[in-house]
Amino acid sequence: MNGNIAVDRKWTVRSRLAIVSALVACHLSGCSSLQKDVSTRASRQQVRKSYVRWNQDPLAAQAATGSPLNNVRLASLPKSELKRLIENCPAPAPDTIQGQWVGINRGLGLTLIGSTLFIKEFQMCPGDGQAVPDGGCLVGQGTNLLVHQVPLECLTCQGWQPIYDPSTGLRRTQGNFAIVCRQGLELDYTLGGNRFFDPTRLLVDELVQVDEGLLLGRANFQLGRWRIPVSYFALSRRPVVNSADCSAF
Repeated sequence: MNGNIAVDRKWTVRSRLAIVSALVACHLSGCSSLQKDVSTRASRQQVRKSYVRWNQDPLAAQAATGSPLNNVRLASLPKSELKRLIENCPAPAPDTIQGQWVGINRGLGLTLIGSTLFIKEFQMCPGDGQAVPDGGCLVGQGTNLLVHQVPLECLTCQGWQPIYDPSTGLRRTQGNFAIVCRQGLELDYTLGGNRFFDPTRLLVDELVQVDEGLLLGRANFQLGRWRIPVSYFALSRRPVVNSADCSAF
């Protein structure tokens, strides 16, 4: 009997985490907004299939498309290698990440609901060093920009185009975070002023520098003292693209 109760509890916890993961993924993707996107159902399916294949066999898919993008190559590494990099690479200096970075999420769940690509925007605080809860100091703030999802093979010339709200003309954003120095550099959504029912408010991202202009992150659910890894993402500096030379990425 006790064994059955333990098993039931395990499944209950897993079910709850799966539900919260789906809510976060759906919220980050702006599901209700993307349904109104000009993209056709067929093109959305093409995008989804492209990244499903990539998540199932990242290295093969990346090689097949010949993608030269550093963030795609980084995110295509085995998860064991991504974990090793997170644990061993240094945190970036806060004053070096100001601006926009184009990102790609590694995760089948995020792919299925259309949230593989995004832009992170970092802004450093003029009066940095303010103490924050749970230790550390505040050095900046940031947000995520929603972008049009395109197939892996189209990223070089068509990737990371922001989505604009037709009623306001403003870029659509989702999930604000504080940039905090603790043991490393973290993006803390629990301090981002997100709404109570916004599931992103449970997230804390760890961020490390793998190379010049190339960052690796790990998103975690922060549940009290417990930190549960959810997914990895890779970021590279957003370049100025010359239409005649798409290799700028």
